[in-house]
Amino acid sequence: MTVQPGIKTEAGQTLVKPYSHKFITHRPAVSETTFQTWRAPGMPKIRVQFNQPVKQDSVEKSLYFRKENGQRVAALAEKPEPPKEGENDYYGTSIYSDAELEKQPNISKSWIVAPKELLPMDMAMELKVAEGLVSPLGNETGVENRSVVSFHTFPEFEFLGVTCTNLEGNEVKVPSINKGIQGQRCDPMRQIALRFSSPITLEMLRDNLVMTPDLAGGRKDYNPWEGRNGYSRLGESHEKGSEYEIWLPELLKAYETYQLQIPNNKIFKDEFDRPLTNTINMRFATDHRSPNYVFEHPFSVLETGVDSEVPFYTTNLKNLSFAYQLLNDNGWQAEQQKIIKLPAVEDVAVKIPFGIRELDISRLNLTLVMTKTIAGFLLKSRHFKYIPNWAIIIRQYG
Repeated sequence: MTVQPGIKTEAGQTLVKPYSHKFITHRPAVSETTFQTWRAPGMPKIRVQFNQPVKQDSVEKSLYFRKENGQRVAALAEKPEPPKEGENDYYGTSIYSDAELEKQPNISKSWIVAPKELLPMDMAMELKVAEGLVSPLGNETGVENRSVVSFHTFPEFEFLGVTCTNLEGNEVKVPSINKGIQGQRCDPMRQIALRFSSPITLEMLRDNLVMTPDLAGGRKDYNPWEGRNGYSRLGESHEKGSEYEIWLPELLKAYETYQLQIPNNKIFKDEFDRPLTNTINMRFATDHRSPNYVFEHPFSVLETGVDSEVPFYTTNLKNLSFAYQLLNDNGWQAEQQKIIKLPAVEDVAVKIPFGIRELDISRLNLTLVMTKTIAGFLLKSRHFKYIPNWAIIIRQYG
């Protein structure tokens, strides 16, 4: 770009001689990467998006995989399939300035890059780009020299154990070598997952897992896995220590010991078609249900002449003490107390009538406000947590 003398400022000054300035438009560069799939534990296929169309041979020369010891592994690039009719062209594989350019097999704005050879298992890897990318839209080559994406190849296929939540709300990981019920127990009202070192489909676990007691609770007319479909997780990057969970479709019985088994390891395989390197034969245990009480409705209305009641649900409690006040035409009355003794039923939610009509609320248009609740625990356990107070308002209309 050259500016000739003749342009003047407001003071009448102008250039003494022509001024020239050179600049370069955008060079070809990597703009984005996503994992397309894994063909093997050490064979990722990574979709690399560029800021403009680039030539295939320059991609294979500039991109390479680097092992943690610094050794290079050459990359191969293939052109992705064009989007099908009606699909969103998210990666811009067909956005070119020249329609004829799009038809050339060795030019694309997006390339699927894979290592030329299998990468070692369970190793930190990088996909790097060096200078030299070539675009058909100009003569300037790419000058990048950086890591494009870091990842880890997959380890051997192993069963790692069970993941659950205890009554305090903390995650518990029961190891696969657990043969007894030592350690923390699982909250039966929270889901439980089996953990693996590499991806596995839900269908593989469903068809091979033997669980005692079974998930159906002994019923023959019920399949807890029905309507649940799995999906592949090979379209994700893998990091060292990543775990792959399959969640059981049902909540488990309270205070029960469960055994997990896979009768035939040879047919139990991950998404790479590899059999387990260890066995699944472990036990874990659930805890009692957490003590709790729940009112169905925050506001309840009772009508004169109607046989109705205010219910609440209680689990693993022996009594509840309620402090309450009445509000009438004379204002707030003195605080009173009501103690409800509960049935000694373990690990079952029991529906209890509050007995609101037994209180001294003979006047009409009263408002009753709960001010404090104290719960007595039915079971003795270090897991029982604090239960917050509930406040409800009940109005009686005559």
